[in-house]
Amino acid sequence: MKRAREMKLCHAAARALGWYLMTPPYTVDNAGKAIPGTINTKAKLSEWLPYNHVFDSLAECKKALRENPSFFKDDPVRYQANRDALCVKDDDPRLPK
Repeated sequence: MKRAREMKLCHAAARALGWYLMTPPYTVDNAGKAIPGTINTKAKLSEWLPYNHVFDSLAECKKALRENPSFFKDDPVRYQANRDALCVKDDDPRLPK
């Protein structure tokens, strides 16, 4: 089993100015399906998973946040993780440097 974070690019190395849509970490099985009960909304923000896009404004990030969960209706764990997502400014001190 792999953690979803391991499957993402390291966002610290690719940081750009703007807003990140971050989802809580969860674990996936060998087939890439999220495992129920593994969402950790209490994890440090530095462990949350960045959406593969940097938004220019908070408004754009919030729009994606409203629309994002619908992409994962076939995967209830990812759907819930996306419902728990938040918009975070790139200079938030809780993010890795």
